[in-house]
Amino acid sequence: MNRKGLYLVGDIAARKKFGAIATAFNSSYQAMRDMLHKGYITV
Repeated sequence: MNRKGLYLVGDIAARKKFGAIATAFNSSYQAMRDMLHKGYITV
């Protein structure tokens, strides 16, 4: 299911066939980049 504005990140989103830590980090990184780009958060 795809919901606008909902981000599922971290170890919950990590897939078992890839490195869980790397996948968790990468999903978090991509979500933060997307939120920054859309202006949801500022730094």
